[in-house]
Amino acid sequence: MRRGDVLIAHQRLAHNLTLNLSETTRKNVFFRVAHALIDDIVDEQIRSPTPWVGFEGLAEFIEEGAADFAGKRKSSKKTEKASPAVSSREFFSGGDLRLTREQKETFIKDGFVMLPEAVSQELVKTALDFVNQSYEDGKYNLNGATRPGAKRPSPAFYKPIQRAPQIVDLFYKSGLVGVAEELQGKGNPILRAKIGQVAYNPTCELYQEQGKDKTKPHPKNNWHIDAGNGRYAALGSDFSFLVGVCLTEGQDVDESRGQFTVWPGMFTKEPRFTNHGTCLNAKC
Repeated sequence: MRRGDVLIAHQRLAHNLTLNLSETTRKNVFFRVAHALIDDIVDEQIRSPTPWVGFEGLAEFIEEGAADFAGKRKSSKKTEKASPAVSSREFFSGGDLRLTREQKETFIKDGFVMLPEAVSQELVKTALDFVNQSYEDGKYNLNGATRPGAKRPSPAFYKPIQRAPQIVDLFYKSGLVGVAEELQGKGNPILRAKIGQVAYNPTCELYQEQGKDKTKPHPKNNWHIDAGNGRYAALGSDFSFLVGVCLTEGQDVDESRGQFTVWPGMFTKEPRFTNHGTCLNAKC
């Protein structure tokens, strides 16, 4: 991945492996977009004997905006409970970024889509400089130092940093709101609490001692689905899809290296996670 590249992945496809990619600092920003129309389609299709029958119908549903269904969605009790979240149109001033028919079909078939250089270099540099300065100023906790079962400490930036305009503008000012609306229907994407998660893996002596800056596999680190709570308790949170913005160069990913990875079509394997939870090891 290059700076400004964007990865949009369905919630059930978003996995992390807590590894660094190389000896250089790796930073990403991931946004969880909640309460989508597509969740209702998932609810109906995923529990059927043949999950995800009728992709063509889903593609048409997304492309046309599903106005009737959106009306039902806006009047639902769930949406009323979610009212504290921020509407996708609030503070929105992004450019005209549009998905092609092929990109929409890729998202439906594989569960994710890549958008090369979708975010401007100006927005990326602003965010990256802000994150670097926040790290230098110590505006974070080492969450791994106290979290049970953690394999390594990693910087968890304070909420004001994650909510700063320099971070959330990557979504609101880039045109990604429009892309989310193409996938979910106009006015439906909601950026939960107007906050972006900053994934920051610095190169330091502690990381080197623990082998985190190597490229070889680390069996102690397990795959997991992001946000393992909420509506789909064993599957992850109730965010509908994740938007990742690459802030540093060279984030190539293979099966032996993290940090953020998607598995094409994994969202069709819902029964596997229902029966065994989010652990993907053979022993689970």
